[in-house]
Order: sequence, then C-alpha cells, then structure tokens
Amino acid sequence: MSRSVPVLYYHRVGAPDPIHLSTPTELFDRQIGFLVRRGFRGITLSRLLRHLAGTAPVEHPAFVVTFDDGFRDNLTEALPVLKRHGCPATVFMVGDLIRPETQPPSPTPRDFNAAHRAAWEGDRGDFLSRSEMEDMYATGLVEFHSHSQSHRQVFTGNTMTGIYPDTDAHWGVLSAYGSPLPKQSWPVFPRASGLIAPAWEADLSRLRAAGRDWLADWKAWKAGKAKYPPTVPDDWFQIETSAAYERRTRCELATSRNLFQGLHEPGTELICWPWGDYTSELVRWAREEGYQGALTTAPGPNLPGGDPFAIPRYPVKKGDLARFALGIWLRASPTLARAYGAIRRWGRRERGP
Repeated sequence: MSRSVPVLYYHRVGAPDPIHLSTPTELFDRQIGFLVRRGFRGITLSRLLRHLAGTAPVEHPAFVVTFDDGFRDNLTEALPVLKRHGCPATVFMVGDLIRPETQPPSPTPRDFNAAHRAAWEGDRGDFLSRSEMEDMYATGLVEFHSHSQSHRQVFTGNTMTGIYPDTDAHWGVLSAYGSPLPKQSWPVFPRASGLIAPAWEADLSRLRAAGRDWLADWKAWKAGKAKYPPTVPDDWFQIETSAAYERRTRCELATSRNLFQGLHEPGTELICWPWGDYTSELVRWAREEGYQGALTTAPGPNLPGGDPFAIPRYPVKKGDLARFALGIWLRASPTLARAYGAIRRWGRRERGP
C-alpha cells in the first residue's frame, strides 16, 4: 500500500506564543532538517493534488509544508529555513489581512490574538503585504492560496456563551460583531465559521441601550443563581436569509480565489477552510466557483483516491523533536493515520460541541 503524505500546518514561526500557534525558529529548522536528512522530499500542493487524483503518484517518503493566515514571520523567520533546506511551502492568506503597502510592519511582533485583534481594528502590521508575497513567490519556493477573504466567525443564536473580553477575549468575537467594539463588556453568543452558517448580526446600539450589566448576568448564571443562561431577543439580531448567506459565501470564495491567481501554479486553485470547518453545500459552492481542492484541520491519511476537498493536515505545535517525529510516523502510515483520525473524531464526540 502507498505511504501517506503528511501535510504539516503551521501558523507562525519565531513569534510570541501564549496559545501554542508559533514554532520557535530553531525548532522549525530542526523539524525540516530532520525530514530532509531522512530522505523525505518536500513537495508542492499541486503535486499532492495529482497524487490524490492518481495521475502522478509521488515518490515516498514525501511531505508538504503549509502556513495559515499569512503572518509576516513566514517571510522573516520561516523563509530562510525553507531556502536552507530547499523546501517548498504554501501560505494560505486571508484576503482582508493583506497589509497595505502604506502601512509599516509592526516593529515588534504581537502574539496571535493581539495581532488578529489589531488587524480587525485596522492595524495589519503583523501580516504580509502584497509586494512581500510577490517577493516570496519569486523565490520559487512559496506559493499562495486562499484562506477565505475575511476568515470571520458569525453568531448563530441568541443565548450568551460568555462576555468579551472578560471571559472570552478571542479575536473571533470581533469578527462575529463585524466591527471594533467600544471598550466595555459585551455579550458573546454561539458562533461558527462564517463560511458554514448564516450570520446573526447583533445590533450594537440595542445591546448598549439595554443598560444591562452583561458580566453580572453571566456571573449569576455561572453561580447557579439563574435557571437558564442569559439570552437577548431574536429581534436584536439581523438574521441572514439562506439566499443572502449563499451570496455572501460565494462572493468570499470568488473574491479570494481571484486575489491569489498568479501566485501559484496555473490551474491549481485551493482553499484552506477557515477554522477547519466545511459542509457538503460549501464544497459544492467551492467547486462551482473554480476551486480544485481544500485543506482541513482533521487528521487522516493522504492517499491516491482521497477527497481533494478534505485534505487532512498535521498541526505542528511546540515540543521536542521526538514528538514531531512521532507525529510524522503516525501520519506517514495509512493504517496508523486512519486509526489516529478515528480516535480523534471519537474523542471530539465524547467531549461534545
């Protein structure tokens, strides 16, 4: 049986990392060097697509390197390592996060959440500019594909799940609100990837005019002083219709696909699903908008005959080289990759949503 091709995914290299989404530069160098010294060949995603289609099986062992979001340290920290080892990579860039040429880079890299929060408030200093992307592509080692246009989350209901920023300071809350939030406590509601669900657009003016102490309401519920979690009326949201949701999603798919044409091999149109989430409906729309494949955050093997719109990846996190080697071993074996994926899916069901 053919060996599986591990697809590594990173976000950042050599950046501040309170939530394990950045790999130290020295460790990244050791990881890529480890693979190269053991005969693994780095291949492009276009090569992987042909392997999955069965039209051009790869010589094993092989691996793929990907980065999500388009942080500037992919240029300053990761690219020198890729050059040293002659290793290709793909950056999945968010269209709305591309730094304007008139905006200087951040003098000091911010941590993951802080960088995203700043971007939603207009400061994209931690992300790549278009000219930097073109310079990286010109090396012949790095190509760019879509990670959607906005990478936003959307609210999907009216029952509170926390308070921003008191109990939930994730930058996805800002994206779900769709605008910078004034400095005070704000209710957080159930949310999902903006590509898989209609949006419940909260009315900030009504939330503010209500005069409620959202944090006190939440604390009362958590302390067992209320029978049900706090809610707000449905009519405090503008709920997106199915037709409007489809129009918005198709626009995101088309806009971001067009944005990265010319920065990858012709005929290869890929998207990395934001938050790793997708539906059969979203896959259909992506196909109709011209995409040839998509990457997920799910575990599993990459083999001929595999679904090109559900390409599994290996989330590389900080740790020693032994842990990294174990991860590669688990994902290079089809049998082990399937078993590990099944265990992970079972674990998620046991934990619940």
